[in-house]
Amino acid sequence: MKSAAATAAVALILSTGVAAATTLGGVGGAGPSGGNAAIGDCDLDGLTTSYVTSGGDITGVTVGGIADPGCEGGLLSLTVTDSTGAAVAAAPPQPIAADADGVDNIVGAQQRVARGYLTDGSLQACCPPRQALIHIMARGDDPATTAELAKSSLRVLFTRESLLSSDWYRRRLEVKQWRDAQLWARHVTYLEGFLARTSHREVAVELDAASKLEVARQRHAAAQQPAYLELIRGTPGADPLEDDSTARAPGR
Repeated sequence: MKSAAATAAVALILSTGVAAATTLGGVGGAGPSGGNAAIGDCDLDGLTTSYVTSGGDITGVTVGGIADPGCEGGLLSLTVTDSTGAAVAAAPPQPIAADADGVDNIVGAQQRVARGYLTDGSLQACCPPRQALIHIMARGDDPATTAELAKSSLRVLFTRESLLSSDWYRRRLEVKQWRDAQLWARHVTYLEGFLARTSHREVAVELDAASKLEVARQRHAAAQQPAYLELIRGTPGADPLEDDSTARAPGR
């Protein structure tokens, strides 16, 4: 950069596009002098500067005291001017990085969400591995959290075999079986009524409704058998909603 007999001017440009600038110090003999001033858009207590020089030249400028988190997301640019105020060197705008505060806010929000699952009863609708993670999230920085994450028993929950053998999954299969049986029962009732109407006899023959009724009866009977659970194993099953008529399904 240029001679140390210069002044550094720092401009803090916010993400809103509003810019404010302040001169940090003036000529101080043979070298630069430091100063500070507030930038009202985000920093109320002023900035600090430190300089690195080599052979009478400014080789680096460090700006500190930037308000946190008020100035996060803004752009910081620096211009070196001589005693007349003319610019002799400039550094391109540098983004002011967000620090861990943003991460802490995200963690806190997710912790509140996880605790909501525990208090409103919706946790039971989640599969076992998700239930385990929600419990961990709800505890936050509890010392037991790190230890639990390292357990192999937690990782096992994420395997296909563990999920398919869980009570949570079996319940979904039972609800699916019950709903399928109810569906085929409705089909049987409808087709029997359709075939019983004399006005529909010709159409019933054309549609082969009698064969369709037989298929519906077979499907209805199959859906009521214990072996049906194994037949549908591997499917998503069905969600046992509390306000559903499936509250009468097996296992309730």
